[in-house]
Amino acid sequence: MISMPSDLVNYPRGLTGIQVGIGSGGFDSTRPGVDNMEAAKELHMAYQFPPNIDRLVKEQMASGEYESEDDLLADALRALATRNADLAAVHEAIRDMEAGDVGRPLTEVADEIRAWHGWFTNG
Repeated sequence: MISMPSDLVNYPRGLTGIQVGIGSGGFDSTRPGVDNMEAAKELHMAYQFPPNIDRLVKEQMASGEYESEDDLLADALRALATRNADLAAVHEAIRDMEAGDVGRPLTEVADEIRAWHGWFTNG
């Protein structure tokens, strides 16, 4: 849990970079997504990005997909959380395989995917 002192509330917005909202109760990783960002509006910290990252932020903002840098950061953090969860699942599957769990036959999984998408099956 991250808690920030309340004297950081009045950071200037003029810095190049993103201002990240952190709720006074901290960041709760068990509730990822927009709810955390809404709860985080009480407190802000300014961060100046290195030039290469600042360029990427500006490119993304120019795309028009995001209304604010906060929205961009929230989306990036959600994507990072998804990637980390996927990576953890792969590591778990590898540990299971190394422990002798052979899993399911590929043909069974492929048939399940085809059926889910409404494609033809092998059987």
